Amino acid sequence: MANKKNSKSKNKKNNIKVVKKPIKKETKKVESAKLDVEIISFLKIAIGVTIVVALVFGATMLMNKLGVFDEGYTKPEKGEIIISYEDATVGTIFNRPDAEYYVIFDDFTENPNQYLTSILFRYTNEEETLPIYKVDMSNGFNTKYAGEQGNPSAQKVEDVKINGVTLIKIVNGKNVKYIEGTTNIENELLK
Repeated sequence: MANKKNSKSKNKKNNIKVVKKPIKKETKKVESAKLDVEIISFLKIAIGVTIVVALVFGATMLMNKLGVFDEGYTKPEKGEIIISYEDATVGTIFNRPDAEYYVIFDDFTENPNQYLTSILFRYTNEEETLPIYKVDMSNGFNTKYAGEQGNPSAQKVEDVKINGVTLIKIVNGKNVKYIEGTTNIENELLK
């Protein structure tokens, strides 16, 4: 009987069938694709947050360097824009708004000629003078008009050549007097 029981229990064990369902490859692909999209989305968010944090940190460091967080800080004010009506470039010497005026050419920034500066000061303090416009020949816009020889007959900008300290008298947009040399300029302005 013992054999019968063993064979019956064996039969019962054998009667139980384990059903294994095969995992479909398509399901794995879909799950993998969803996972890839989630990873990419996470990376985009992480990079975005990192950039924002870096920008805020950089702005804070810059403001700290500028002293914005220091006690007693006051915001700098923008200065006034000053338009000088006595300075000109060579390109504008024939079309100034006055009918009659002088244009003086020299290096007014690097090492200004003190003698010429005093002549101009005395001239501007006299009564009934013509306007005088300064052209700084050290300015990059004007350097191409410097030459070994001046051109006293220049009537348009393209023909202007300046050699050293020069004074030109313009009447109605025309060059009527061309004077070179500080002494000659003094004789013209301080008659």
